[in-house]
Amino acid sequence: MKLLSILTLAVSGATALLSERSPCAIDTHGPFKLYSVSDGTDGAALLNVVTMGPDDSGKNTLSTLTTCDTCGKTPVYWTLTKSVLSPVFTTSDIVTQNATINLPLSYGKVNFITGNKKDLKLAPIYCLDKNTTSTSTASHILLANGHSDLFSICSFIGTIGPAHRRDVYYNQTSSGIANYCVSTKLVAKPL
Repeated sequence: MKLLSILTLAVSGATALLSERSPCAIDTHGPFKLYSVSDGTDGAALLNVVTMGPDDSGKNTLSTLTTCDTCGKTPVYWTLTKSVLSPVFTTSDIVTQNATINLPLSYGKVNFITGNKKDLKLAPIYCLDKNTTSTSTASHILLANGHSDLFSICSFIGTIGPAHRRDVYYNQTSSGIANYCVSTKLVAKPL
């Protein structure tokens, strides 16, 4: 009887978790521009990618998503291919051996890795859904792991890091930087 109670509790808990996630409507789309639209702001901030340095192997480059308009590089456009998010910086990015793709998420910064296409491990966690808060029917909301409501724009004010940057975080609720975050939606506008 005790085992049955534990199994029932486990199943009902898993069902509750699943019900909080949104279904992924679109797993492949592009090209589009990616913007951050934060609560309490009037406009949308175009998202850029800032290089952070090499990964542990030394072969690949790590980068993070930011709203800083004087930092990093602005992709010409973004693509979503089988739930993998990729910034495209030049048309030569498409034909070279290198690619930039998203890394897995649990909490913390929204990061990407650049390296040889055949060596990169895919993390298919993103999708797009209709933007029900916009009057424009052309835009979509980006979801990660089925959630669009766990993204934040966080500043480094009061912490170690560049104070002028406002980076995109996912599920950032428990660290010191969480005190300097504003909830945001990531919006994809097709080109």
